[in-house]
Amino acid sequence: MKKLSFLLAAFLTMFFIGCGNSSEKTDKQNSKKTGDPNLRISNDGTTVKGVKDRDVTTVVIPSGVTSIGDCAFLGCENLTSVTIPSGVTSIGDSAFGGCENLTSVTIPSGVTSIGDCAFLGCENLTSVTIPPSVTSIGLNAFFHCEKLTTIALSKHCRYPSNTFESDCKIRFYDAPALTSLSGIDFGEVFSAPANTREEELSDGSIRYKIVPPKQFMSFSECYVYVTPKTRKIYKIEITAEVKNRNKGEILLEQVTSVMAEYWKINAIDGKFLFSDGELRLRLYDVLEYTVHIDAVSDECVELYENEKREIREAVVRDVDEVDTSAL
Repeated sequence: MKKLSFLLAAFLTMFFIGCGNSSEKTDKQNSKKTGDPNLRISNDGTTVKGVKDRDVTTVVIPSGVTSIGDCAFLGCENLTSVTIPSGVTSIGDSAFGGCENLTSVTIPSGVTSIGDCAFLGCENLTSVTIPPSVTSIGLNAFFHCEKLTTIALSKHCRYPSNTFESDCKIRFYDAPALTSLSGIDFGEVFSAPANTREEELSDGSIRYKIVPPKQFMSFSECYVYVTPKTRKIYKIEITAEVKNRNKGEILLEQVTSVMAEYWKINAIDGKFLFSDGELRLRLYDVLEYTVHIDAVSDECVELYENEKREIREAVVRDVDEVDTSAL
């Protein structure tokens, strides 16, 4: 962990050196325009270039600004709150890198691009609202944001595979409702094939390791999760090994009106693509990749939660009846 922190600090230091500072003249000219003398704004008033005091805790970016420049708030470790106005359309490289006390960010609907390492090392970031207008997110933009566990994006958004932590689940605003995956139907009563190992989980649900009826590339694992009472499928996990022998796009899954609400693609260097009913991974190196899909159906998850609650209530009733009879 110490080594990781050191490497991150070194990385941020290199960016500090590269970003530089704008002139004092520009700062003075624009302090009146912004209403915040700590902000450094470009001469035309459209770009936040940085802050004079990096110990700042709260930032309100003024209206009229259309972009947050490279390294603008890089290393502002005490920054806990930032307000971004609706007129902003881009967030630059390393704009908020190393803002380790920043816990949430709402990106306005006008933003279309988020730069490389924009929020790198924001280790306490737990919530980020990224609007459907964002079509491009840069390399490592939300890397080392371990507490950021879910994110919502447009299916048209393009981003390198290591933009987020590997445990971060991606949800797509415009994904069709999930009904099946790789030949397995959600909501169907699961009939376990012969010699299939059943595993009861701590939450009461049951998991099976199976061979899917429709092979998902060269899969290595496939798990089906069923509800505890009606044994209906509510979740599917598939891990596939992808060998990229030629640079270019690989078709992962042919889907029409079907798409998982959560996709987690772990690849060394690649981009996720979804269009015309096809899920693809665009790869740039001739290497081997691991693709992990964690797919759930909202409707079936609701059924799962209801069944869990019914089981808990039944247990409580049984205990109460035993106590009453003892009297």
